[in-house]
Amino acid sequence: MDHPRNRLAPLRNDSKLRRETFQNGWPPEKNFLSIDELVNQGFYFLGPGNGDRVQCVYCAGILSNWEPNDNILTEHKRNFPQCPMMKSPCKMAAYRDLSTRKSSFTGWPPQMRQKPDDLAEAGLFYLGQGDKAKCFWCGGMLSEWEANDIPIVEHAKSFPQCQWLVASKGKEFVERIQQHVQQGTPVQNVSTDQTVASASSLAHAASPVSSAQLEAVLMGFDQLTVSEAIKTLGNPAEINLESLVQAILEVQSSQASGNTDMVNNLDVGALTLQNREMRDRTICKICGQRQVNLVFLPCGHLVCCIECGAEITHCLICNVQVFKKVPVYM
Repeated sequence: MDHPRNRLAPLRNDSKLRRETFQNGWPPEKNFLSIDELVNQGFYFLGPGNGDRVQCVYCAGILSNWEPNDNILTEHKRNFPQCPMMKSPCKMAAYRDLSTRKSSFTGWPPQMRQKPDDLAEAGLFYLGQGDKAKCFWCGGMLSEWEANDIPIVEHAKSFPQCQWLVASKGKEFVERIQQHVQQGTPVQNVSTDQTVASASSLAHAASPVSSAQLEAVLMGFDQLTVSEAIKTLGNPAEINLESLVQAILEVQSSQASGNTDMVNNLDVGALTLQNREMRDRTICKICGQRQVNLVFLPCGHLVCCIECGAEITHCLICNVQVFKKVPVYM
C-alpha cells in the first residue's frame, strides 16, 4: 500500500492537485521555471522545507537545484530515461485527468456491465460510439466487451507496452497477465502471487466486478473481506476505491468487535490485550480520545481525527506533505 505508484496515484490522476502543490512554499527565486510545464510533465512540488525539489508521479524521480538555463524536458529525460513520460509520452493529454475521462462516458450504453468509473480508472475514455473506449496514453482501443471483462485486465492483455499501465499498475502486473495470454491459460490461475491470483480471479466472478475491487485486492485486502464490503455498498455502479476502502474498514471493525461473542472460550488476558490493540489502532494518535477518521493523501495513512488533523501539513508516519485530507467514518 506504501508503494510509490499507490502513494502517488491521487496526484497522477489530477493535474489540478499537482498544480496546487506549487501554491504553498514554492521558492519565488525559481519562478523562471514554468509551473505549467512541470505539471504537464507529471511533477508536483514536495512542499515547504524541500527547496525546489519536485517529484514525477510517473517514475517517482526527484529533481532539484534548478538553474535558469535548465530545460525541464531535457533534465527529466537525462536523469530518468526510463520514465514512462520519456519512453512514450501520452497521445491524448486532454484525457490524462481521471475526472475528464469519467466525464467522457456520457451516453455509455447502460446495459454494459463495465461501468464508466472502472473504465476511466483503467486509463480509458469513451469514443461516443457503441462500446468503444480508448487509452489516453497509448491510444489503444478496446470494444466488444464481454460480460465478465475487467477493464484494467483487458487493457493489460491487449496493450502490454502501454507505459501508463506500467506506471500505475507495475511492470510485474502486466507481465503476469501476459504470461497467461501467451500460455492460453485462464487469468485467474496465477500461482506465483496469491494477491494477483485473487485479483485476477475476480474477472470470472458471476456478478459484475469493478476495478475498485481489483485495486483493493491488489492493495492487500483479503478477497472475502472485499466481497463482504461490496455487499454493504448497494449499487455496484456507484462503487469507487475510496468508498470501498471505507466499507472494508467498517467490515474489519465489525469482525473484530464480533469476536467479543466468544469471550467464554477465550483467555481473558488475551482478550483484554486484543481489545487494547484494537482500540490503539482506531484512536487518534494526537488527542488519544476520538476515533481516527481522516486519511492523508497522497500517502494514504489514517492516524488522527478530523479535529486534530486540521492543522497537519505532513503525515505523522511518513512525513510526506499532505495535499488532501479525506474524512472516513467507521
